[in-house]
Amino acid sequence: MKTNHQRNFKENKSPKRYAASRMGMTLRKSNLADKVILASWGGDNSNGHRGYAKAKRGGEKFVNSRIRFHEKNALRQLTKEEFDKRDSKNT
Repeated sequence: MKTNHQRNFKENKSPKRYAASRMGMTLRKSNLADKVILASWGGDNSNGHRGYAKAKRGGEKFVNSRIRFHEKNALRQLTKEEFDKRDSKNT
């Protein structure tokens, strides 16, 4: 609720600005890591605090960084398994 800083004042109007807020979602699948990463955003994109574009960019950054992490981890695991196979053949 909105207040105008007077004692015991409450605005009687319902907050309609939240009703029209767009929701967003981004999702990406990593075939190497066999993972699906999803991020969604929405809610209050007004008052100049955090706009829709910045919320969307944050969600996309989150998805990209998690995909990078999981793919890097899967690649490490694959190379470790490959080196273990080579070492077992050589001995």
